[in-house]
Amino acid sequence: MKLKDNLKGNIEIMEFLEAVKRCRGDVLFQTTEGDSLNLKSQLSEYIFLASALTNDIIQRGEIIIENPADLDYIEKFVD
Repeated sequence: MKLKDNLKGNIEIMEFLEAVKRCRGDVLFQTTEGDSLNLKSQLSEYIFLASALTNDIIQRGEIIIENPADLDYIEKFVD
């Protein structure tokens, strides 16, 4: 089962990424263009950070959680 949700505006990005690291399953960021970044991957994390700092990609994309139990870790960051 997958859960999809949008990130809230004005989140603390580093705190969010620390929460993602605690998740047991994959946490993906999917852009409106259909690209997916696995935020458990360091390379994808760097791409996400660079994109988040330069435009409003965070508000337009979706977070996909592979393991529903992981919502406990990131629920304060999503709508």
